[in-house]
Amino acid sequence: MQRTTVIGTVSLAVGLAGGFILREAVGSPSSWSVSRISVAGEEWLPIGRTGRSTVYFLPAAPTKVQMWVMYDYEDEQELKPVEKKYRSRKELTEFNCELRQLRAVHTALHQGSMGAGQLIASQTDEASKWVPIAPSSTGATLAKHACERQ
Repeated sequence: MQRTTVIGTVSLAVGLAGGFILREAVGSPSSWSVSRISVAGEEWLPIGRTGRSTVYFLPAAPTKVQMWVMYDYEDEQELKPVEKKYRSRKELTEFNCELRQLRAVHTALHQGSMGAGQLIASQTDEASKWVPIAPSSTGATLAKHACERQ
């Protein structure tokens, strides 16, 4: 019988990078003999046991965060060279909080306000280039909101 214990959103299924696969985890963090350990100033947290060993992870804040952003224009905008008109742009923006950069991963242009109406054009580019976030810009304000949620 194979059991996996889920703690929060962390499932006990350790990858092969550590040279082993976690096959069994019994109990909860409160029942383990070691709840956390500090090594060289880093706090390692246990996620489970494998036979006669305890598996730990080092929590790390994600450096990349995605957030949907809506640009709602007062006046119609024009998509050149096809000369189609749109009133709103919805963008899935990715922020690299550590390096203070951003990029648009997906963009959708809509005929109506607040993403309503006909979809005029859309593009997904997960390989788009990262650009520095200019101080005091809209991007800086968006990054502040996205990165403080980490």
